[in-house]
Amino acid sequence: MFQILILLAGVGIAVLAAKRLLHHAPRAQVRLLASSAVNVSSASGPQSEVAVAADPARPSVIIAGSNDIADKAMRVYESTDGGRKWRSTHLPLPRGRGVCGASDPGVAIAPDGRQYYTFLGIRCVDGRPRGSSIYLATRSSARRPWHTLPLAVSTGGTTTLIDDRPSIAVDENAGSAHRGRLYVGWTRFSFDPSSIWADPDAQEVHYVDIEALVSHSDDGGRRWSKPTVLSRQGSPLEVRLDAARDGQVYAVWRDSKTNGIYISRSADGSSFRAGRLVAASVVRPEHSCQTARARIPAQPRRCVSPNPTVAVDGSGGRRSGRVYVVWGSTSLNQSQDVYVAAFGPDLHPVLGVGRVQQVNPTEEIRGADQFLPTSAVDPKSGRLWVCYYKSKGTAARRARFACTASDDGGKTWVAPIPATTVFSDESRRPANVANGYGDYEAAVVAGGRLIATWTDGRALRSRQEEIFTASITSRESSSPR
Repeated sequence: MFQILILLAGVGIAVLAAKRLLHHAPRAQVRLLASSAVNVSSASGPQSEVAVAADPARPSVIIAGSNDIADKAMRVYESTDGGRKWRSTHLPLPRGRGVCGASDPGVAIAPDGRQYYTFLGIRCVDGRPRGSSIYLATRSSARRPWHTLPLAVSTGGTTTLIDDRPSIAVDENAGSAHRGRLYVGWTRFSFDPSSIWADPDAQEVHYVDIEALVSHSDDGGRRWSKPTVLSRQGSPLEVRLDAARDGQVYAVWRDSKTNGIYISRSADGSSFRAGRLVAASVVRPEHSCQTARARIPAQPRRCVSPNPTVAVDGSGGRRSGRVYVVWGSTSLNQSQDVYVAAFGPDLHPVLGVGRVQQVNPTEEIRGADQFLPTSAVDPKSGRLWVCYYKSKGTAARRARFACTASDDGGKTWVAPIPATTVFSDESRRPANVANGYGDYEAAVVAGGRLIATWTDGRALRSRQEEIFTASITSRESSSPR
């Protein structure tokens, strides 16, 4: 019954959105241009789940990371010429910790040029996974060797089962009292001791506690604060963080039990306010799988999550401090679409709360699927960028990465441009269908250009999934389209 109510509510919201989006065409006559796609991994075996960051002081320096599934390792990529050429190598795993595999990359670059890479280290006993912890690798600058710190960000307690899906953010703002501070957010699954004495037939028995946590470091990751509880409501997953010019920290996540997207803020990074509901991400009951993911033709086994992201405008312009949340959801036309909500620094709703705002152009029933969105804000101009996969054809199994931009705070959007001319098919072998396109892609603005990064399956038979990147720029049109 609850799922039906959520679905009906989502349909009603989508109707309102469709009415608003009759005037979806952007006022500004801007045309996006994409460079040729570059294969940054060029490694045999599947790659997935890519993260990317640019040096705030030297935008030509960019780093990225991905899962190297076959080697059970983390792959790191670096460019010192703005993304035209890349080097690729493996990240060193922590020694003496029983780590037998790794996943879930996150990258960041501090104002002083120091680079950081968080990942999930999987511990093994007798060759079998027995838990996980979050580790941090760092180096002083580009071209220097990476060093993985021996101690985990947080080791958990005696009841901890696993830590999962870490994300990292760095406060790079000159006006912040915590400039250079690192933040890591993640989900912890713990054994609930009270369940030992519980009646297994009782309806409210919880065998596993799930909580979203945030920790910070002021010394480059050597020591971390006691984790702050971001949320214990429902099943909080996919934590994402960003910091504002004044040092405030914003976090978004999704509750897989209710399909809700939530946001919270902290003035000091040590305590967060109660989460505010942004929207309900609709998953049709007949198409749901795993933890409130949507089964789509392009990713039928892995399925796709709403993948909420947060990006703060740090430009100092008229929308400075504006907080954007981007996520995916099932829309009225039965397909997956991308939505945006905007908030003031105090999380007062500005756009897309109550009446959702769609990012991709509206379509007929049943349209293409737009899924696994990511977002970034230009730190100079305040332009909001959003990228996502878009499927093609009636079968909708093939997809390619595309990007769009908004110069008015998410109200209107430039016509999206493909980041690549080539489509991928992750729906059947020889694709690594268990991982598909992964759970998240990434984008960052460097020197006014968007660097889009994604999982690409154009060469499945020779190399399997690769990580590709493209540079997206804009040009003012002399006449309306």
